[in-house]
Amino acid sequence: MPREIAVDIDLDIDQESDLVALAQYHSNKKQGARWRLNQAIVDKLSDVAAPTRIHRILAHLPIATAWTTNYDRLLERAFEDAGKVVDLKLTQENLVHTRRGCDVVLYKMHGCVSQSHEAVITKDDYKQYEKTRPLFMESLKGDLIGKTFLFLEFSFTDPNIDYILSRVRILLGKNAREHFCVMRKPQEPSDTDARLKAEYEYEMRKTELRQADLLRFGVETVWVDEFFHIELLLATLSSFVHRKAVFVSGAAHDPAPLGQTRLDGLARAIGTRLIAEGYNLVSGFGQGLGEQCVIGTLRRLYGIPRGEDLERCLSSKLSGNIQH
Repeated sequence: MPREIAVDIDLDIDQESDLVALAQYHSNKKQGARWRLNQAIVDKLSDVAAPTRIHRILAHLPIATAWTTNYDRLLERAFEDAGKVVDLKLTQENLVHTRRGCDVVLYKMHGCVSQSHEAVITKDDYKQYEKTRPLFMESLKGDLIGKTFLFLEFSFTDPNIDYILSRVRILLGKNAREHFCVMRKPQEPSDTDARLKAEYEYEMRKTELRQADLLRFGVETVWVDEFFHIELLLATLSSFVHRKAVFVSGAAHDPAPLGQTRLDGLARAIGTRLIAEGYNLVSGFGQGLGEQCVIGTLRRLYGIPRGEDLERCLSSKLSGNIQH
């Protein structure tokens, strides 16, 4: 929340932790007019910052569905930079349409900087969410039932998500799907000051209670000591996911000395063998070698009676068809 919004209502943003309440106070003072809030979102979150390494790591993971409460465009930019087609869901009307050939569906459940006038930002917005965005609630409930979520840097103070998690728990009971969240542990003070130590112990008690409360909804907490450890955790996850991905790319303008037939057969055999051994192919194609390797891979995959295995042959945006 920009500092000027707090100053406008004679408050100090450094002393305020409930920014939703702060936005509501500002709206109240302006008798419901929220153009200053809308403009503040635009001024603060216009595309001036670049996606972080966390955004880039997430964009390269095999994620088919993502939900965010952030207004900025960093996540969709990271997906696009990774060469992925994004089916962006900003409004309920967007939920009706499906973008062909999309790689990831991104739900922005609280709106976007590009449509700041519809952003969910005040207490009234949150309370009316079930009426103004009921299809988002139903879509999220469906995903929480059928997919495993990883919550990153999420405080779980959103009343709408708390309500949806409660509904899923009521519907499925102990059969609810397991989810995960990553949170930072309270920082133990290096100072021996009694007041700081008492505050730390109090935060630890609250943390333990919060962890137990999340378990009610099937959300397992993964603790990190520092926020930058989240990046390390995701990098490790990415390495694990891609540990069996083999990148093949190359061009052969002159098939000598093997000859075109033998060279094509060798490249196809490599693609077939990779799939047979349980590896995934990432190909930049390329004149001759890359494309023939893909053909061998697809021939092997079409023999496996599970359509989703076709995803094991991934196409890179790199191209080897450059004439020298």
